[in-house]
Amino acid sequence: MFLDNFSRYEFKFPMTYADMDLLIGEINPYVAPDEHVNEQGIYSISSIYLDNAARQCYYETVNNDFFRQKVRLRVYGLHNDGDSPAFLEIKGKIDGLVVKRRVRMTVDSAMRFIGECVDKGNGFDLSRYRSTNTQILEELRRVIVAKSLRPVNVVSYERLPFVCLSDPDLRITFDYNVRTRGEDLDLTHGTYGERSCPEGVAILEVKTSKAIPYWLVEILGGFGYRNQTFSKYCSHFAPQPVMLSGPESGNTHGRKALDAAAAGGEKELPGENVLHGLTGDIKATDTDRKGNPDAKGEYKYVANIFDVAY
Repeated sequence: MFLDNFSRYEFKFPMTYADMDLLIGEINPYVAPDEHVNEQGIYSISSIYLDNAARQCYYETVNNDFFRQKVRLRVYGLHNDGDSPAFLEIKGKIDGLVVKRRVRMTVDSAMRFIGECVDKGNGFDLSRYRSTNTQILEELRRVIVAKSLRPVNVVSYERLPFVCLSDPDLRITFDYNVRTRGEDLDLTHGTYGERSCPEGVAILEVKTSKAIPYWLVEILGGFGYRNQTFSKYCSHFAPQPVMLSGPESGNTHGRKALDAAAAGGEKELPGENVLHGLTGDIKATDTDRKGNPDAKGEYKYVANIFDVAY
């Protein structure tokens, strides 16, 4: 069922592909594949992100503003044409709560709408555009015009999605092969782009409007994971270093935590954690990391796996 307005919490856990395989084995009794996957159990996603000359949306994200917004046009699948369904949406975040408002249109119609917003502002007839929600379409126009937004880049990746068997509101997805391009901003031209996520790293996302179930907290805690920020849009402009702490990451904390959990012993707290970025291994403090992908220092331990790490 298509929802045009909803809110939820989203938690991100970067991990190696090897850890992704291990984790899927652990969650398998509790989940089922999303109904929209292909024969490989995945689907591809491509999105055009909008921003202005001041990169307002980018800096709202990297500065971790209390309130921030992104506008994007999204399609699914490796191949799309002008008549393919597309989703034009405002994704807002208010003190950690993600709020989405979106409409469904064709790719061609959505691109014409964005173009008229950029060229004509509010001076065009909205009724010429067919969408699933005229009120949200008007809101999209107001945001695009007020912030002087325009298409900036295309972000594409593959997603391995699961839905909780006991609570369909809980979604668990693994995103990998993240790539971006700043030219040829046409979603009918394929999903190509340059890699913008550390090689061999997938991004686990846990999405729900309710409490995280204990079985999932126990599994993620046993693997030693900590919630982190990772913006696919921002990865186009600067490396997004990630803390890898799973059992196959090379970080001893993840391995020891999993072994201790299996043996029924106490979990060992991490000491130094390694951050992996596109330009090599770096370390950073909570203070140094923000807005500075090249910072050096010691990583700050966060006790709660669902706290934001940096």
